[in-house]
Amino acid sequence: MKQSTKVVLVSNNETSSRFEAQVGGHTAFIEYRRSPDVITFLHSYVPPSLEGYGIGGQLARAGLAFARSEGLKVIAVPLRKGLYPPPLRLQRLA
Repeated sequence: MKQSTKVVLVSNNETSSRFEAQVGGHTAFIEYRRSPDVITFLHSYVPPSLEGYGIGGQLARAGLAFARSEGLKVIAVPLRKGLYPPPLRLQRLA
């Protein structure tokens, strides 16, 4: 991580099914799919110029806070080997 963390405002763009942060004309996001009792996080993107500032973590925390507030189970789809420790399990965030 770089020296400082950029604190960003994360919004839930329900139309596009993603949590977004607008920073310096760039958009970082984490996409999801929602069913009545489950949210699946599918993909995240942070522009290269914004990597290392903790923006991806802020997006993830916002998504998890939303899941907790809605009483949803969470599935995170790992896109890189070793990104999440096995085994992934559905669990309620309480």
